[in-house]
Amino acid sequence: MSVAEQIAATLAAHGDTLRTAAERLPAPRRAPVLPEEDDDADLPEAASWPSTQPMLIELVYVDGRGRRSTRQVTVRAVGRTAEGYWLRGLCHQRGAMRCFRIDRIEEVVTPLDGQVYENASAFLLDDLLIAGEADAATKGLDVAFARSADVVLALAFLARCDGDYADREQAAIAGVLARRAGDVAFDATAAARRIALLRPDFDDFTAAIGRLAATPDDALELARAAVEVVDADGVVAPEERRILRDLGEILMGAG
Repeated sequence: MSVAEQIAATLAAHGDTLRTAAERLPAPRRAPVLPEEDDDADLPEAASWPSTQPMLIELVYVDGRGRRSTRQVTVRAVGRTAEGYWLRGLCHQRGAMRCFRIDRIEEVVTPLDGQVYENASAFLLDDLLIAGEADAATKGLDVAFARSADVVLALAFLARCDGDYADREQAAIAGVLARRAGDVAFDATAAARRIALLRPDFDDFTAAIGRLAATPDDALELARAAVEVVDADGVVAPEERRILRDLGEILMGAG
């Protein structure tokens, strides 16, 4: 078994024991409220929309019948129909995929810091999800994330595995992103905001490390960065300690 395959197998073996804490939702800013009847269903076109990094947001939404609701959503894709831009994501209150027209979102809240964005379209379209008509720095951020998508998603999952996605862990991930971006210029503040919202689930995690195993250099960088990120907040949970030990043994053998 190659070093890259050892790293992938080690992370996958630990991941299933960590998924409960890593996938735990932060306490909502306000109690989620849903319509009594089912809300806007998933759109047929949604399956072909470009995917984005899985990001958790809270939103206040007014559906096509004028009903207001609040909910937590992990965004998975953004697309456009004749009516405008939509986002598609897992509604955690429904436990199912749903589509939300972006111009009907009255408010977005970022869960970790509770910051409220009343101009949801500007926040979602310009800063996070779509760079088609954005400035060069936002486009550069998309390029940087595309280069490092699997490494960043795997690190975000590992950082969350103790139930606390600490600022220092996020900063460590941002450092990995900047290092891998090379000469691509991007807005560091927007990058930090996007990293703070990342909420990959166990399936994202295992898929990412499976792809990284095909590229030994990327797998080794993930292992080294995992040690850096997990240790960044100064609090190493028992599960994290076991990961660091196993990765350390692999890296020592590779060195």
